[in-house]
Amino acid sequence: MKRLVIIGLVALALFTVHAHVTIGGLPTVADTRRGLLLCAVPEECFGQTFTAAVACDNPDAKLTINGVELPNASTHVFGDIARNHTFTLTVSDGTAMQTWQLAFTPLPIVELKGSFTSDYSPCTMMLTQPGQDTGEMLTAKGKYRGGITNSPGSHKHNFHIKLVDSLGNKENHPLLGMRDDNNWILDAGQIDMARIRNHVGMELWREFATPPYYFHLTPNAVNGVHSEYVELFVNGDYHGLYSLGEAIDRKQLRLKKFDENTGAIHGLLWKAVSWEDPVRMYTVVANYNNGKEQWGGIALKYPDLDDVSPTDWTPFYEAAHFATASDADTFRAHVAEYFDLPVLRDYYLICQLLKAIDNRGKNMYWFIYDQAVDRRISASPWDLDATAGQYWTDWWDADKAAAVNPTVEMPMMHRLFERLLKYNPDGFYTQVLRRYWQLRESTFAPDSLVARYVAPIERLQRAGAAQRETNRWSGDSDIANLTLDFDQQKALIAQWFPRRIAVLDQQFPHPGIPGDTDGNGVVDVDDLNLTINIMLGRVPAYDYPAADANEDGMTDIDDVNLTINIMLGKG
Repeated sequence: MKRLVIIGLVALALFTVHAHVTIGGLPTVADTRRGLLLCAVPEECFGQTFTAAVACDNPDAKLTINGVELPNASTHVFGDIARNHTFTLTVSDGTAMQTWQLAFTPLPIVELKGSFTSDYSPCTMMLTQPGQDTGEMLTAKGKYRGGITNSPGSHKHNFHIKLVDSLGNKENHPLLGMRDDNNWILDAGQIDMARIRNHVGMELWREFATPPYYFHLTPNAVNGVHSEYVELFVNGDYHGLYSLGEAIDRKQLRLKKFDENTGAIHGLLWKAVSWEDPVRMYTVVANYNNGKEQWGGIALKYPDLDDVSPTDWTPFYEAAHFATASDADTFRAHVAEYFDLPVLRDYYLICQLLKAIDNRGKNMYWFIYDQAVDRRISASPWDLDATAGQYWTDWWDADKAAAVNPTVEMPMMHRLFERLLKYNPDGFYTQVLRRYWQLRESTFAPDSLVARYVAPIERLQRAGAAQRETNRWSGDSDIANLTLDFDQQKALIAQWFPRRIAVLDQQFPHPGIPGDTDGNGVVDVDDLNLTINIMLGRVPAYDYPAADANEDGMTDIDDVNLTINIMLGKG
């Protein structure tokens, strides 16, 4: 009897391998363990009656859908295919039968095959786009990526994929309309109960962030990353919803390459990977070692130490040391020589807007375009999962309630940002206020923010991907055995942003009209007298940002003269 069971299993396995089902000529991807068969069709097929031919490459196969026999390659009216509407499909050849739950997705499907660990190893990646009758097979090397999300107990891993040719050499491909490159991230969004926060947060950052100081020289540079939602299978196992996206690297930022002939280092890229002192610039930093890839919680990302050894930590060391140890007057006078202040202003704003608790030093990139020309350091955010009401872990922590509460203010806990706000160099704090209220009328409007975050959740629900993600990962230890509930996340977001903006409206007082120091809507002699008193130190400048009429970070005789001119209609 045991032998007969084994023979039957072998026959079933052979049949499963050799029977390929297509829907309307489009391939399907199977998870045999779960009996899931997924087909990627164009998004316009959702929301209307869907009709397509169902075919099996085995001419002797018999097909049924929901118990009704269907001749091979004949047309079937599926009707509604949205929201994970599944259809029971059986395929038999007289000796074995396979039963599938057939579902449809408007998202691309990615299939990874290989043996994955924390080190790179050979793998393949098949990318099947909706409506395409064949997938694109890519050779690659891949590994798990991330910190806490790749701990031994993690199940839904992030992946780092590097595309290669048949000889193992780097090979670029443009994927899903994104850049032409070999370096790709598959982001699982493990800690995000909505699975969309990093994708949407990066979209928001790219939309409003001021370009770094050198971008006029490099028109194709991007400060941030693009990504697209996909559904992932790993070695035939359905892994659910992912974001396939770009990486922050030299090419994305268009940093100037190091000179291979002379060994001269030009562009530099670093990533903050922990919470040590240099990351938050709180104490005078220790000496660095140019022979090391890491220093005080900062990791070198470009150029690779193997290519340039030794590297040059000097620019970052000097900037961090300046931010930490300079006196107030020196800081005001020279900080703009070390850091890209307009970008840091917008970085501060996105952290405050989204309450990005895990991005106040860690999970950010620092970079220099060409240290031979300009040693200013600019910045870019990374891993925006722990934002908009989401904590950095789904397991409870003592400060979780306050950390995700939109009505509780969030200190930056970073020496550089604290000093920028306190000492207002080049009008940094004033510019924060003006920038916030400029964006408040558009990108930062509560209704706009809610719509931006809710729309992709609703799309994933309509696509059925949200339900498949729930079926696959709800209750898993990666999310502290919690239940995935996308409707609940929509409700959370719908109330979180209005409450957050209400707090920020108070935290960032409207700067008013330049010269309208008292904020009554007109510039008159009362404003002039108040500005003079602020200049003389009789009234705190912090409470009257409009007194800094020329927005240079100081209230002085230049502001008095400008206020007079505005008052007289000459300004």
